[in-house]
Amino acid sequence: MRARNHLILPQRMEDEGDENHHQAPAQAPPSTEYDELLVDVRNFIAFQARVDGEASTQELLHHFESKLPVEQSCVFRELLRNLCTFHRSPSGEGVWRLKPEFQ
Repeated sequence: MRARNHLILPQRMEDEGDENHHQAPAQAPPSTEYDELLVDVRNFIAFQARVDGEASTQELLHHFESKLPVEQSCVFRELLRNLCTFHRSPSGEGVWRLKPEFQ
């Protein structure tokens, strides 16, 4: 749960007690143990799925099931939510499409 929250909770860049504070320059977020997985998921969806830029839930599960323990499924889902938008095809299949900033 902490690992998932680390991925979705925004970092505080300001001091709430200082009303005349100056915003710090944007910094890269701290690296996590999931950075490599994030890159792998993005690259798979962008270049290796049946349709470049989108992948079905089944494609993703088939490709990553051997690399991801079941107890990390919530982290995997949060990675997908950060990278992609989710929709269902007319046949009802779940499809993850890369957000424009990750294409």
